[in-house]
Amino acid sequence: MTGNFAASSLIRAARFPRPKRLEDFRFEKNPYASPEIIGELKSPARSRRAVLRS
Repeated sequence: MTGNFAASSLIRAARFPRPKRLEDFRFEKNPYASPEIIGELKSPARSRRAVLRS
């Protein structure tokens, strides 16, 4: 099983209501989340740090 197939299978199995993307985040509904912090979630450096920590 490839990584993408396995990941999409897990997402389907979790039965999330719909796919969610960072671009769809509504700041007006959550005033405590700053655009800078949400934008950092998209950075490749953040992903690398998360992988290195695990």
